[in-house]
Amino acid sequence: MKNFSEEIQQFIRQNIKSVDYLKILLFLNENRNQKWTIYNLGKKLYLHHTIVKDTLGFFNKRGFLEVERQEKEHFYSYNPRNEDLLSMVDQLAQLDRHYPVSLINFIYSLSRNPIQSFADAFKLKSEEEE
Repeated sequence: MKNFSEEIQQFIRQNIKSVDYLKILLFLNENRNQKWTIYNLGKKLYLHHTIVKDTLGFFNKRGFLEVERQEKEHFYSYNPRNEDLLSMVDQLAQLDRHYPVSLINFIYSLSRNPIQSFADAFKLKSEEEE
C-alpha cells in the first residue's frame, strides 16, 4: 500500500480487526466529547450490541477509551492513554477521508476469510436482533 506508511499498516494489523472496528474507532474519535453506552452506540452506527460490546472491550484494553460507570450503565468515550495512540488514530482518520477504498481493502486483506468478512459487512440486522 503505497499511501500507507509501514507504521500505520502495523497499527491497523494490531488494532483494527474488521471494518466495524474501524467504524467504531473513527466515530468515537470524531465525537471525542461524548459518552456512549453500548446500546446507544450500536443504534447510532447500525451495529448489533454484541459487536459493539466486544469492540469497545478490545479498545478499552488497548488504551483508547475511558469507561465511566454510572449505576448499572457503562459509558465509553474516546480518550487515548498517550499521544502515540492519538496520533495514529488521527492518521487513520485521514486515510479514511482520502483513501477509504484502499483502507477497507487493506483491512479485508488481513482477514483470515476475506470473502466472509466482506459478506458480513452487508448483513442487515432485523429490529429483533437490535
